[in-house]
Amino acid sequence: MGHLSSWATDTRVAETIFRGAPGGIVVVDMDGMCVAANEAAVRLGLLVPRAAGRVLSEVALPGVVDCVHDALEECRITREPHSAEQILDIAGKETWWLVASTPVHDATGQLTHVIATFFYIDFLKRTEEALRRSEETFRTIIERVPDAIFVLDRKGIRYFNPAAARLIGAPAASDLEDRWPFDLLDAADRHAIRAAWRSAARGGGTRLVEAHVVRPDGRRVTVDFIPIATVFEGRPCALVVARDVTERNELYARLAQADRSIALGTLAAGVAHEINTPLTYVQTNVSYVLERLEEEGSASPEELRQALGDALDGVKRVARTVRELRNLAFGDPSAVTNLDAREILDQIVRLAKPEIERKAKLVLTAGGPVGHVRASTLLSHVFLNLLQNAAQAIPDGAPAQHQVSVHIAPREGGVAVEVSDTGVGIAPETLPRIFDPFFTTKPIGEGMGLGLALAQRIVQVSGGRIVARSDGKGATFEVWLPPAIVEAR
Repeated sequence: MGHLSSWATDTRVAETIFRGAPGGIVVVDMDGMCVAANEAAVRLGLLVPRAAGRVLSEVALPGVVDCVHDALEECRITREPHSAEQILDIAGKETWWLVASTPVHDATGQLTHVIATFFYIDFLKRTEEALRRSEETFRTIIERVPDAIFVLDRKGIRYFNPAAARLIGAPAASDLEDRWPFDLLDAADRHAIRAAWRSAARGGGTRLVEAHVVRPDGRRVTVDFIPIATVFEGRPCALVVARDVTERNELYARLAQADRSIALGTLAAGVAHEINTPLTYVQTNVSYVLERLEEEGSASPEELRQALGDALDGVKRVARTVRELRNLAFGDPSAVTNLDAREILDQIVRLAKPEIERKAKLVLTAGGPVGHVRASTLLSHVFLNLLQNAAQAIPDGAPAQHQVSVHIAPREGGVAVEVSDTGVGIAPETLPRIFDPFFTTKPIGEGMGLGLALAQRIVQVSGGRIVARSDGKGATFEVWLPPAIVEAR
């Protein structure tokens, strides 16, 4: 370091800087004599008052003496300023300090003094240490949690834990680094994940999104994703927590199938009526034809043709009932196609009518002609569940005083179906939970609490919505379904 600049040689400026500096300043000569020290050095406990003009080892703490001697040696060798972090024992407590040493030369370039400035950085160092330990603890937790965790930015995957590598089926870590995350997803799910990511990045909150990951071996894994906006290494990123729910969904599907079977069981009486009546037509008319054939000339061909036609109608009714039951019992909620909502609703009303009319009057109305909708092949289960719930909400013993109303009408380009009842209603504290899986207010043996949860999933997969309302005097469920997609030829 050369001569002090002209502005620093001004006595008033130098004194102002010296006295007002927040750090402790100690000036020593090459013999270890304390030439000057500011008030901060005394206040910080580095040396005793009125230390100027005395040997530093007599007026300063041992640690301060060692620091200054090290600074003298360093400046003598390098002739350049330098700094180092030191631990000093102040009043029996070890504290962190940053010691900056500046060499001072005379006009001939000879090193004459060293200015040692002590900055108290104990709070900063302890904060850094706490942050380091926190980061280590956090990383340890992240490495060991069973859920997959990814950190993504616009360039790709920045970080992932071992569970993430297992979820993706990556044989090596390098297979995921800097990879574009959407390439791992089934093409049909990428839009939903992008939308959730953008929503989280804009501060729109977090939401669970189900998607499918395609592993290198071709296996599709169903995964729940939750994107969270965060900052990683100083850059805005998305922290994505993912969980493999393939087995859970398979179990859910099996339980849902069992719940549908329970729903079908309650239709037994009505279905028996739907089958027995047309079977009676068949039996009666076939018997008539056989009798007339045995009595030659007793019946005209037209009479026989009419009897066989009536028998065929009965067979068709039985076949239709069996088909409707089969549609209820089997199907994939995720299979979406164009459907005739009015035809499906009519089928379910016909099947559920005997069960409902034991409890209430059933009224079906329409608000105008409706077109086809885009919906799951299990749409019939939605209507059946709502009708059965409406019937179960009505107390026994007064069918003339209660009513289950079904209304279908065009709305928002699609179709809306409302199912209302005059039953006991839904309690305010229960209403927010009615679509939760396994939540039920029914007695044991009358359902597993999956009916409405499955109905909601079917409607959501269809791209529609389902809502419930209740004022304590009955309940109304409204289902809206989007219009059918017309494919270009």
